[in-house]
Amino acid sequence: MTSQSAVLAAVVATVGLTACSNAATPRGLARDAVAAMGGAAKLQAIRTITMKGGSGTRTRLQQTVHVGDPEVPGTLKNVVEIVDLANGRASLDYELKNGDFTQHR
Repeated sequence: MTSQSAVLAAVVATVGLTACSNAATPRGLARDAVAAMGGAAKLQAIRTITMKGGSGTRTRLQQTVHVGDPEVPGTLKNVVEIVDLANGRASLDYELKNGDFTQHR
């Protein structure tokens, strides 16, 4: 075995053993995520969270014409959701389209 082959084998073995020995735990992943976001103190100082420009669908909009008819989901666009963590409140604002009917809620 040449010296280059021996060095390459040693590097591969070291990387392999290092990768296997550091199995991530959920607690460790959470700790790393909190650290990446600036630490626990910064996260606890957040007072509101806002999501703008969301979209999706929604059911349970109205009664069906006949009992047992499948409900057609409505389409949501321009969704704005605000969560006020400091005061325990939330608001949801969106445009709803259900068939030919459109409504701002």
